[in-house]
Amino acid sequence: MRDNFSILRECADQFEAQTIRIRLATEKIPVLITGTDPNVALSLGGASTSRPIRVEVKHSDFERADTLLKQDHLRAKRVDSWICRRCHEQNEPTFDVCWSCNKIHEESDARGQGNSCPDNRETVSNSPTEVTEQVHECQLGAVNKRKHKQEARSHKKRHQYPTDQVQEDLTESVSRCARSAVVGLLLFPPFLSMYSIYLLLNLDPLVYRNADTQRRVWSIWILNTAVVSLGTTLWWLLIFRE
Repeated sequence: MRDNFSILRECADQFEAQTIRIRLATEKIPVLITGTDPNVALSLGGASTSRPIRVEVKHSDFERADTLLKQDHLRAKRVDSWICRRCHEQNEPTFDVCWSCNKIHEESDARGQGNSCPDNRETVSNSPTEVTEQVHECQLGAVNKRKHKQEARSHKKRHQYPTDQVQEDLTESVSRCARSAVVGLLLFPPFLSMYSIYLLLNLDPLVYRNADTQRRVWSIWILNTAVVSLGTTLWWLLIFRE
């Protein structure tokens, strides 16, 4: 099966690979993702791999997929990000649907960047009334532009710094992992430690970036790794000793 696929892109992480897969899926192009994410490998206690994550497509779809990604790349350079008229959220230039409310991108949606003021050369020959109207439109455009930038900045801060409720949920989930790790150490190691590892794998990725929970999460990983290693060794000695 692998002989029918060609390497389309090499990605730094799973998020980039999944983004490409979803983009190609809209064009009915099947995708095969191979390789290992170094961050995931290290978080599981293993060594990093020299084989990056690869997005592979069939030989017959290679040219079409490569052309599609190149067009998206050029489009992202030429076109500015756009603001959804329904929810006023900023979207990437290659997004055809708003990420927040799923509204389809229309030409009437405002652009997040760009010069909204008219060209000065066009206002030279206009009447004073037209010049006044154009200046007024320019001022309104500048105000809207600043408003969109402030909304985008506040949206970024909301996602970068969790709220108190989110912080409490993250702390509670990490505490649950810690309790299960201690129980796995005291009762039937390493079998019950697998439950703690399962909880760790289902944690929100935000806990690894949050300074309040990052150290605790890595400590729990180290404890579970040690319990699994020692527990497996002890059971092996008890069962297979002569």
